[in-house]
Amino acid sequence: MTRLKSHDIVGVGAGLEKLDAELRKKTGRSLFGIACHAAGIAGKTARDLIASARVGVVPMSCGQGLIGGFADTVRDIATHIGFDAFVTRHTDVAGVAEAFERKADILMMADDDRFFAERGLLSLLNHYEG
Repeated sequence: MTRLKSHDIVGVGAGLEKLDAELRKKTGRSLFGIACHAAGIAGKTARDLIASARVGVVPMSCGQGLIGGFADTVRDIATHIGFDAFVTRHTDVAGVAEAFERKADILMMADDDRFFAERGLLSLLNHYEG
């Protein structure tokens, strides 16, 4: 597998509106619309779910280390789709703890081999918190 480099993602966040226009022209759907189609969920249902979910993006330093701008790009894409998203200040386990402390419902993180997003565990734990 080829490792993603910082220069591969420069400007992605700033170019999301342009990407949406290109996707609409080519597919008739925006990035959000393609995501809904891929998940087999109606746009309104997805918007309702997104409105109630907070995303914590956790930078990971394992493997060959951080890819500059990656976590910010993931946050930008999540925000563009409609999520309330943030990047943790801490990395790795401390970042996971921080995301939990900041009430994230969904965690997103990646290492050299896998991109991972998890919803549910934090929601369950938040339920028992108070």
